[in-house]
Amino acid sequence: MFGVNAYTEFISSICSSSKSFDDFFDAGPDSIVLRHDIDFSLDAAVAIAQLDQAMKIRSSFFFMVSSNMYNLMSAQSQEKVMKIAKMGHRISLHFDPTVYVDIDSG
Repeated sequence: MFGVNAYTEFISSICSSSKSFDDFFDAGPDSIVLRHDIDFSLDAAVAIAQLDQAMKIRSSFFFMVSSNMYNLMSAQSQEKVMKIAKMGHRISLHFDPTVYVDIDSG
């Protein structure tokens, strides 16, 4: 896991712009498609979103419906996700098929 300084230095060193997953095929050679899978902490996700916004980076954040660490359906969680969206980041779902007993049946 990156600390704040290491994260910002790393991102700054590898790209001059970012694209969302929607723009993947239009990304130039100096762009990255940055994805954050949010498995544990919505507060950390907001902090990362703020860092990305400060670096003028637009990222894609993938949230789990089946997380044991947060409830995506709660008002407090939805407020945090909306805060990230209002910063210009893309919001999507991070699906984990391993939480379902028999996903292939019927």
